[in-house]
Amino acid sequence: MKEADLSGLKVQVKPTSALVHDRLRELVLSGSFGPGEQLNEARLASAFGVSRGPVREALQRLISDGLLVSIRNRGVFVAQLGADDIRDIYFMRRVLESEAFLQLQEHHEAVLVDQLRGIMYRMERSIRRSDWHQVGIDDMDFHRTVIDAVGSPRMTEVFGTLLAQSTICVMNLRTAYPEPQGLVDEHDRLVTQMQGDDPQALLQEVAWHMSSATDRLTELLEHREDEVLLKA
Repeated sequence: MKEADLSGLKVQVKPTSALVHDRLRELVLSGSFGPGEQLNEARLASAFGVSRGPVREALQRLISDGLLVSIRNRGVFVAQLGADDIRDIYFMRRVLESEAFLQLQEHHEAVLVDQLRGIMYRMERSIRRSDWHQVGIDDMDFHRTVIDAVGSPRMTEVFGTLLAQSTICVMNLRTAYPEPQGLVDEHDRLVTQMQGDDPQALLQEVAWHMSSATDRLTELLEHREDEVLLKA
């Protein structure tokens, strides 16, 4: 009797350090670890039930991603992004997303429009539920989908770091959407311009979207810092 061909059935299991990295990344991006909070290697290893080696590797990757910072003789901390960081992040996002939208204006599949409008529908539902954490996730999903559609692995990799840092900004400023319905409208205009045939109008829309986010986030950050000073 002929034996079944079992080639190709090998299960790909992530290394322990990769699993720890993914979970820690989720916790940082969700705001479970706040800006400036210290991450203790030994405590994390105990919590994950692993040795300190995989945790150390995971922390180094997150430092490379810009989500954590290592301070000599003090330890590892969640990054605290200031106004200048926000401006720089959104400047780079504008550069990448402008090119991405121009590429997609020239050629995109109808399924991409369906995907983006589906995310906008989820965003609207999240807004109606006042689920601001999910609104932030929906916002980031929209822009990740745009970049992924270009099909450039290097653009996707670079953008992944920027998007993670953007998420820290948004998740730790829970009132980042003072006029939430306007957020859906902004994304709708981006999709509409992408479907059009005017590159200049599309670039202006992307620029306005990034500028609006920058102004909104820096204003909220400065307001929060003023509150902290008043309480001190």
